[in-house]
Amino acid sequence: MPTIATTDLPSETARYVDEAYKEINTGARVGIVEERTTGKVPIHIDRKPCYAGVTHFEPIYTKDGLDVESVRVGISDSLPTYIDIGRKRLNYKKRVARHEFRHVLSEKLLRYMHDVTDRQSTLIMESYAEFAGIKGGTEDKETVLLTTPYTPAVKLGYFIDEFYRSERDGKTGYAAFIRDIQRYKSAKMAIMNLGRNIKEAVDRGVDVGGRTEAIYKSEVMDARRRVGVDIAAYPMAA
Repeated sequence: MPTIATTDLPSETARYVDEAYKEINTGARVGIVEERTTGKVPIHIDRKPCYAGVTHFEPIYTKDGLDVESVRVGISDSLPTYIDIGRKRLNYKKRVARHEFRHVLSEKLLRYMHDVTDRQSTLIMESYAEFAGIKGGTEDKETVLLTTPYTPAVKLGYFIDEFYRSERDGKTGYAAFIRDIQRYKSAKMAIMNLGRNIKEAVDRGVDVGGRTEAIYKSEVMDARRRVGVDIAAYPMAA
């Protein structure tokens, strides 16, 4: 990963952002094989934005052609330092920063979104920023499942993790899918591979949608139990 600059942040926020960066930078890559190791990404406080955090990307031109790099991360000035989820006290500034730094880590995936729709690109990128936290152990499962604003992207992560099998090396799961996007240099080709995986499962009589939904709901219920959230008071997100 590139380094970060937190000189524009209040000291307490800078400390939490630095801690979040170290956790992502030393954590599992979950399929990322193309990674920038140069440059610096400035972290800014954004005033009253409509988001908790944001990563801005820009196209750049290199001797090898068009590339994409993250150029800044913005953190909302209205974030609470802590939120309570049942018995769990969560440092919310670190939670938001970890999400954005997984975007920075996975920036090169955007090079290969040229052949999918904007919606598909967004789902894949947000699934990495959320679900890769669970798979790589850089985020507690209950933190993601009970605070995510990207439920469809998290469900996509579970779906891919359950059914994806690479035709390149036979490896399975979410990391294999992310790795194949970079190997194919095409998100569309990895999605087409997933489509063939799904067809094989359906031909075996598997209810792929039903199985994924059951796994997701079981994970959410388990997360609620672990933190002591009143299950009856919080209906399952669609």
